[in-house]
Amino acid sequence: MKKAFLSSLALLVLSFHLFGQHRNLEKAKEAFNNMRFLEAEQHFHSSIEKDSSNTFLLRRIADCAMNRGDFQKAIVWYEATIKNGGFY
Repeated sequence: MKKAFLSSLALLVLSFHLFGQHRNLEKAKEAFNNMRFLEAEQHFHSSIEKDSSNTFLLRRIADCAMNRGDFQKAIVWYEATIKNGGFY
């Protein structure tokens, strides 16, 4: 009984975590599409903390920096994108 309860509790916590992660990514995409690049970059950074090799997120952070005129930062993130297999 205790094992089943702990398993259920772990599943519940995981589902809340995944939902929050998805919601944050949706906020980032919306901000990016509406050209709010600083806000988008902040949301993408929150997502990248959980998946540091995701080339979509890496490139979007680079694109945000580029669109804000922070070219040095953009270069760092574009290089990370390439290093992780992005830009096929």
